[in-house]
Amino acid sequence: MIILREFIPFFYFQILMIDMILKHAPFYNRYVNSVKHPVKDSLNKQLVEIDLFLKQLNNEILNYSYAEGKWTLKEVLLHCLDVERIMSVRALMISRGETANMPGFNEDAYVENIQSDHISLTQIQDDFKYQRKSNLNFLAMTPVGVFDVIGKMDSNEVSVASLWHIVAGHWNHHLSIIKERYLDEDFIY
Repeated sequence: MIILREFIPFFYFQILMIDMILKHAPFYNRYVNSVKHPVKDSLNKQLVEIDLFLKQLNNEILNYSYAEGKWTLKEVLLHCLDVERIMSVRALMISRGETANMPGFNEDAYVENIQSDHISLTQIQDDFKYQRKSNLNFLAMTPVGVFDVIGKMDSNEVSVASLWHIVAGHWNHHLSIIKERYLDEDFIY
C-alpha cells in the first residue's frame, strides 16, 4: 500500500493537502506510477491533450496495425475507452459501499466483440470527451475521504484513488505505445 500526498484546490485561494491511499494489484503499478501530478490534474490535462491528438487522426491511420495480429489504432483507442468506463464504474461502486468482488475482464475478447467497423472517428472523439467530462464531474462531487475506500477487484484489494490513477496511467501507457508503434516521426503530438 502506498500513501500519496496530493494538493487539491480548495475554494479559490487555499490548497487542501490530502493523503490518498493507493492500493492495487502489482500489475497496475505501471499505470499508477506513470501519473506524476495529482490525479485530477492529470485527468484534466489528458482531456485537452487527447482531444487534440484525436483531432489529428484520420480513417487511414485509425485502421493501421503495426503487425499481424495486433490491434488497429482504432481498437487501441476503443480499448482505452472501455478501460476508462470499467474503472470509473468500479470507482463508483466501491465509493458507494459495494463489497462484492468485481471480476476482471479479457481485454482481447472485449476488443474482438466491439466490431469497430461502424464506429467513426467523431464517435470516438465524442465518447472520450463526454466520458472524461462526466468522470471529472463525478470526481468533483466525491468527498475527499472516499478516495481511501477499499474494495475488491479481480480478487485483489483496490482503493478508489488507485482506480482513478489506473484510468490516467492506462491512457499514458497506450499513448506512448501509439507514438512508438503507430505514428511516424512526422506526426505532431
